[in-house]
Amino acid sequence: MINNQFYPLLVLALVFFAHAPSLNSGLHYDDQHSLLDNPHIRDLGNLPRFFIDPTAFSAHPEFAMYRPLGLVAHALNFAIGDYDPWGYQLLNLTA
Repeated sequence: MINNQFYPLLVLALVFFAHAPSLNSGLHYDDQHSLLDNPHIRDLGNLPRFFIDPTAFSAHPEFAMYRPLGLVAHALNFAIGDYDPWGYQLLNLTA
């Protein structure tokens, strides 16, 4: 019998392996305006702006949303791996 302390690890492993194929999927849906065309995530100096300016969410002001932690994650992903979808997918999977 498996010790009870290993059940959470087993669940995490199952979830990871079930969603691992998504790591190879590309960017899609709103990624064009919120990532690829968004100049705000390309500069880590904009991090404070993410917490006060909803228009930093997108290249298009009409899609303004207050999601500062998501923008921080996008900016860090961009700083580490540019627009490599694998990093964005991995962060979403682990979050």
